[in-house]
Amino acid sequence: MGTHLYSVNTIEKLTIIKNFINGRAEDYWVGLNDIDLEDHFVSEEDGMEISVAMRNMLFYPGQPNGGRGQNCVRYDYQWYPFSDYDCAAMHRFLCELSPP
Repeated sequence: MGTHLYSVNTIEKLTIIKNFINGRAEDYWVGLNDIDLEDHFVSEEDGMEISVAMRNMLFYPGQPNGGRGQNCVRYDYQWYPFSDYDCAAMHRFLCELSPP
């Protein structure tokens, strides 16, 4: 069994991360990115693209806005809940076990 960044691809998983972070003033990497195809965010858990409805629920208004320079997604305490950001930036991260 391996691990991967915590993939927020359902409303239930969004609720879990919100409850876990619960007001901490820190940013956390999560398991979504658009590295392969701009504006098509995929889950690191299963490689599936998140729906437009889910994307609209996850990202702060005006986000994602980083173009090719910001391909990773973080839980952003200022731009709640998520924003795209430069993948090389240093942030805390949340991981989960991969299914068997």
